[in-house]
Amino acid sequence: QGGAVMRVLRMGPCGSCRRIGDPHGQACAAILWLCLFASNFEQGLADTAKGRRRPCTPTITENCEANRFVPCGQSRNVRGHLAVWPGEPATCHAGPGQVHPHEVLLVQFTDGHPNEGGACWEILVAVGECWGSVERGGDYNCQGRCGVGCQKNVYYCSNWSRNCLRHDVCSYFFGSRNGLADRHCGYAFAMASKDFSAPCLTEHRCRLDNFTTIEQVCGAASSSQMLV
Repeated sequence: QGGAVMRVLRMGPCGSCRRIGDPHGQACAAILWLCLFASNFEQGLADTAKGRRRPCTPTITENCEANRFVPCGQSRNVRGHLAVWPGEPATCHAGPGQVHPHEVLLVQFTDGHPNEGGACWEILVAVGECWGSVERGGDYNCQGRCGVGCQKNVYYCSNWSRNCLRHDVCSYFFGSRNGLADRHCGYAFAMASKDFSAPCLTEHRCRLDNFTTIEQVCGAASSSQMLV
C-alpha cells in the first residue's frame, strides 16, 4: 500500500487535487506536503547507504569507520530497525527474508554456527552499502546482493535477501574465503545459497528493480568506497 501511495504522489498530486474539485487547494497542499516528506525520507535512506564508509574490523583498520561492528546487544539507535538474527532461516522467496533498497537492518552473525556458542557480532547496515575491495581479496560492494559484489550488467537480474546480507557482513568481518567450508561463516553461506540459487528470471520476489549494478546501487559514492 505504501508503494502505491508513493507512485500516486509521484504522478503529480496538485493535478489530481484540481481534478477532484478542491478550489482552495487545501487537499493539494496536504498531499504535496506528504509528497515532499516521502521524497526526503527516501533520499535519507539512500544517503545512509551511499554516504557511510566501510566499517573497520580487526584486520581492516584504515580508510574505515570505527565501532560499527560491536558485540551483540551493544548497538545504539536500533529502535525501529528490523533485525537479522544469526540463525534465522527465512528465505527471500518465502517473504520474511526479503529486503528493500537502502533498508537499514540490524544484522547479527556469529563466529561459527550459532549453536556452537561462538562470539556474536552485530552492525547496523543499509541494504546496498558499498564497501569496495579489500587487500585479502573479495568485492564487498552491493551488500545484500546474492553473489560477489554488484551485478556487472544491467540486463542481468540479481537476488537480494537477508540471508545474503548476513553472509556478506560475516565474510567481510572475518575475511572468509572458503564458502561452505569456512569455519567462521560457512553456516551463513549455506543459508545464503538458498536465495542465490532462486531463479531470478522467474522468481521475482527476490529481485530489486533497477538496483543491481554498481552505478545503480553505489552511485556517486562508489569511487570513494572502492578502497583497499
